Amino acid sequence: METDLSFPWIIRIFDLKAFDLYKVIESFIKAEPNLTREMIKHLECCEHRIMESLAWQSDSPLFELIKQSKERDGQADQLEPASYLTQPTQHNHTAADLYLSPSSAYSTAVPDSQPQRPQKSTSLSLFYKKVYWLAYIRLNNLASRLLPDHSDLVHLIWTLFHDTLQNEYELMKDRHLDQIMMCSMYGICKVKNIDLKFKTIVAAYKGLPNTNQETFKCVLIREGRYDSIIVFYNLVFMQKLKTNILQYASNRPPTLSPIPHIPQSPYKSNSPLRVPAGNNIYISPLKSPSKFSERLLSPNKMTPGSRILVSIGESFGTAEKFQKINQMMCNSDRHLKRGSEMSAGPKPLKRLRFDIEGQDEADGREPLSGESKFQQKLAEMTSTRTRIQNQKLNNGADMSAPDQK
Repeated sequence: METDLSFPWIIRIFDLKAFDLYKVIESFIKAEPNLTREMIKHLECCEHRIMESLAWQSDSPLFELIKQSKERDGQADQLEPASYLTQPTQHNHTAADLYLSPSSAYSTAVPDSQPQRPQKSTSLSLFYKKVYWLAYIRLNNLASRLLPDHSDLVHLIWTLFHDTLQNEYELMKDRHLDQIMMCSMYGICKVKNIDLKFKTIVAAYKGLPNTNQETFKCVLIREGRYDSIIVFYNLVFMQKLKTNILQYASNRPPTLSPIPHIPQSPYKSNSPLRVPAGNNIYISPLKSPSKFSERLLSPNKMTPGSRILVSIGESFGTAEKFQKINQMMCNSDRHLKRGSEMSAGPKPLKRLRFDIEGQDEADGREPLSGESKFQQKLAEMTSTRTRIQNQKLNNGADMSAPDQK
């Protein structure tokens, strides 16, 4: 729920630039292993908001960084080569790498015969690559709702979308990434004679996650003037990119931009996480399901600890099995109460040793006093269940045996 204290309130209080905050989010998440899943998700959402709009505000240091990159590399060069989109990113950079840029983190080896080009800013390179990921995922999601029968147009729309972000980045100033996305889709459909109205695009856009009506109702037209996204398309977007858009009407459109390589989120750690208030209990993602399944099928391949905890020959999950378990426990409780009422007192029961199925007494295991609290609790529960069942059998035998004097 949005409140006055929701992000980006905090960066206004501390007079921080959103682009500068973006540089440290990923490094902070990786450096702090005790963050909860909810906190990581919130920080990831903050990063997305920065990439889609906050970093593109007119006072953002991003534009100065782009300007310096253009001046250094030449106006004819793109901010990033096309092949850069398909390369997987190594998430081994730190916040220092992003601040102390340009850096060699994304430089590639070139032959000595070729002149060395100035190294690009690491922060700018990574930012643009993440923006492309986010942009393509959003576009693909929207296109799947609107153009299921025209999947071939998605690549054309992406090319126009990508070229606009790359070469006409001024259109993003004080605007939203999704505004450029919707205009790119409408423009391509227009020149390809696909009947897709802006009202239809907006209606489908409202069904996407994390969207806001302000995105299409209040778009910057020129300084101090805001209007709907349709007015923005007619007066700004189409006027600026008319020549580019008309190229797609030909049977030989411009060279298509490569589809970005969409990696796994860098925030999904494979490190074991400790359970809060747990006694040395950790949760670790399953790394190799096939190998783990093979070990389950063969108890001889298990470690001693696995043999203790795993249940062999049983599978839970159906409601019917859980109902049978509940019914069995309820019947045991009723028989126990009835036996207590009919007899003066139950026979004393010996405390049974908790044996694991398939385990010999000569396996050298330590007594339960040396086990963890979790295993002791499990042993107590199993022992209690055994006593109930034995009590049920004993009460039945007492009731059926003749009285002896």
